[in-house]
Amino acid sequence: MTTAASVLPPCLDAFPGVVLILSGEGMVTASNGRAERELGGPVAGRAFGELVDADSSREKWRRMLARARDTEAAVSAELILTSDGELLDPRPFTLLPDRCTGEFWLVEHPRDARLDLLRDEATGVNSELANTQRTLVKEQRRLRRALAELERSNHALDEFAHAISHDLKAPLRAIGNYATWLREDLAGAESPASPASHAHLQRLDEQVRRMRALIDGAIAYARAGRADAGAEDVDVGALARDIVALLDPPASADIRLLDLPTIRSPRAPLQQVLQNLVDNAIKHAGGRPVRVTVDAEDAGEFVALRVADDGPGIPEAQHERIWGLFNTLQPSADPSTSTGIGLALVRRLAEAQGGRASVASEAGHGATFTVLWPKRSGEPTHGN
Repeated sequence: MTTAASVLPPCLDAFPGVVLILSGEGMVTASNGRAERELGGPVAGRAFGELVDADSSREKWRRMLARARDTEAAVSAELILTSDGELLDPRPFTLLPDRCTGEFWLVEHPRDARLDLLRDEATGVNSELANTQRTLVKEQRRLRRALAELERSNHALDEFAHAISHDLKAPLRAIGNYATWLREDLAGAESPASPASHAHLQRLDEQVRRMRALIDGAIAYARAGRADAGAEDVDVGALARDIVALLDPPASADIRLLDLPTIRSPRAPLQQVLQNLVDNAIKHAGGRPVRVTVDAEDAGEFVALRVADDGPGIPEAQHERIWGLFNTLQPSADPSTSTGIGLALVRRLAEAQGGRASVASEAGHGATFTVLWPKRSGEPTHGN
């Protein structure tokens, strides 16, 4: 006989999920009709355990019922209903003890399409995050290995610079001294030396000076961008004027300095870059008249420093080659100072600051060198 407690309110007929009242032994005593529609037959008077899949849910249901009896608290679990051997989709249920009647309410939590969509999206995001995390871990390991390799390379460069500075300069000094002594001996000899002998000594001096310049340039290149120089406010216009005064260009060189900004940067590498570019334009004019213009343009987080000349220009096929070590395209007025390191050093210093160096030129129509240099050293930059 069905008690009043076993009758479900009519409003639950429209509830989108299964609602059942079960006896203390788990027998169905009332239903909102949802289970009948889904299982294709009556459920009242049947043990609820018979309505669930034996393999996946029956033991789970027994534990669920036992726990609700023992604790008199609501218990939730996901169960799979079965109809004529066909399994329905898993669905969450909550079993609620009714302390007044000793019966139980079994209520399904119906799925919400919106919540399912959110769950699927959250699952997808979690999967992507997990993949990203694994990728980051791998990348961190790779970066650690690259950093260790970079440290080894820097150590090798330090040893290289040390060897050049100490082991190669010493014999060069000796050669220079021997040349000086020979010149003095020839000057004091009873028989004057031939013009050819003086010419040979002159070429020897030039080669010694060139070798010293090469060594100094190689050391500067090896150490470029590695000095821990502090940033300061640099008036680029004033710096350029100091550079021109230091270079003391010949009268054939017309150096023009246009509006140049003040930026925050280590002074030494910026001075080296501008000095090398201006000096390069003067040298490669080959003693012919040349106009050199230094100006700047705003480039977002960078300033684009330009050194342009109307000299002999550079063939397009050589635009990349000029940035290599020891590469020179034309002889300068003083061969002993043309080492082919200046432009390589410019690019290395620019890249060490997070910028870049480039050239626009064609043979016979001058050249414009552009260096992107950060306006504020040590701050993050983008787009380089």
